[in-house]
This record gives sequence, structure tokens and C-alpha cells, in this order.
Amino acid sequence: MTPLPERRRICNAANLLTLSRLAMGPVLAWLILSSPARHEILPGAQLPRTPLLNEHSPSNGIVADAEAPPGITPPGIARDSQGDPAPQPCLFLVLFVLLGLTLLTDLLDGWLARRLRVVTDFGKIMDPVADSALCMTILFALSASPRFRDHFPIWFPLIVLYREVGMQVLRRYGALSGRVLAARWSGKAKMFVQSLALLGFFALVAISDWAGGTPFSPSDAAGARPWLMPESALGLAAFWVGVAIAAVNALSLIEYMRDIPALIRERQA
Repeated sequence: MTPLPERRRICNAANLLTLSRLAMGPVLAWLILSSPARHEILPGAQLPRTPLLNEHSPSNGIVADAEAPPGITPPGIARDSQGDPAPQPCLFLVLFVLLGLTLLTDLLDGWLARRLRVVTDFGKIMDPVADSALCMTILFALSASPRFRDHFPIWFPLIVLYREVGMQVLRRYGALSGRVLAARWSGKAKMFVQSLALLGFFALVAISDWAGGTPFSPSDAAGARPWLMPESALGLAAFWVGVAIAAVNALSLIEYMRDIPALIRERQA
């Protein structure tokens, strides 16, 4: 069988799935940055009497903008007791679904390339690049989002960024000696932990936002909504998600750095 030209081999379904992860990164970042800051109302606290909140306001602190002073926001925008826009109930549900579908392409592209016998050097290079770009885009968006930036410091995505820079240096240095750095278990564990942590966090926020922002949310006999989580709890969850992702990236880099002495000896030989 005559091999396909390289151009035709690159333009295949497997590589298009890989490139779709690159394209989805900015979309997910835009959705994360669209989530407004949300102030927390502690149970039993006396809510302030403002033009946005009076004795006829709902007990969950989300009020309509019908009495908002002119010029602040357009009429009809839901606002919380501090006058900030209320979170959209379905925003993180959309994020969860899109991220799940995007991560699924990471499993499908390799299987499809082997099944169709269209494994290419371009696909081998772009697959880890697309994974890293997607993760870093989401982490930088979380660190800059109005809702979670106080709980998700910038050094979380910076650790991931510098891990990728270190890996590129090691790969290039190994290539000068004719050696290819083989994939390690830590790299696979890194991707698994990142995917599971981000999916779990998006699901947690989606459930809480839906419980507090829709009239169809489940409530008990007293009218309380058990699935509605305080913003402090969601912020703490975001913090520990960042810790877990930063930790697995740092440990993965440390494992690969163990090859540096061998690479230096091979280079000097």
C-alpha cells in the first residue's frame, strides 16, 4: 500500500480532535471569567436594608434588580444583597459538560489514530501540548476570575507553566544526545489528577449555583436549600484543587529531572 502524503496524513480526524482541545481552551476561559463575584450571607445574619434588599426580599439574598438605582446595571439582572450580579445557575454546568467532552477527546484521538493507522509525528507532539495548554488556560482563568481569584493564587498556574518549560528544556537537551525522554507514570498521573480535580470542582460549583439560583431547586420543609454551599466553602475547594494540581506537576518535573545526570554524561561522552 502506497503511504499517504504527509499533508494528508496530518489532516486526519485524530489530529483534529487534538486541535479541538486547543480551540476549546479560550472558550472555557471566557466562561470562567464570566462568573461574577458573589458575596456570602451567613445564616442568621441581619441583612442590610438597601434599595436592593428590603423586608420583602427573598431569604436567600438574591433579589431582582427592579429597585436598583439607575445607571448601575440594566433592569432585570438578578443581584445579591451586596448589589453584585448573582451567579448564573447554569454557567458551571455548561463548563462541566464542555470540559468533560474536551477531556474525552484526549482518549479518542490516540485510539482513533491507531485504529485508522494515521499516527503522525505532528500528533505525537501536539497531544501533550494541547493537554498542557488546556490546563494552563483554565488555571490562569480561575486565578483571574472575579469569583475565585481571592482563593486561587497565581502561583498555581505558574507552577504548571514552569513545569512545562522545564520539560521542554529536558526534551531538547535529550534530543541533542539522540535520546528521547520516555513517558513516565507521573505524567499520566498528572493528567488524571488535573482532569478529575477540575471536573469535580466544576460539578460542585454547578450543583451549588443551581441549588441557589433556580426556582426548581430542591428545598426542605423549612425552605432551606441543602445543596447550596457557602462561597467560602467553594473558595476553599478551589484552593485545594490548585494545591493538588500544582503538587502533581511539581512531582512530575522532579521525577524527570532525575534523568539530568545521565543526559549530561551522554552529552559529554
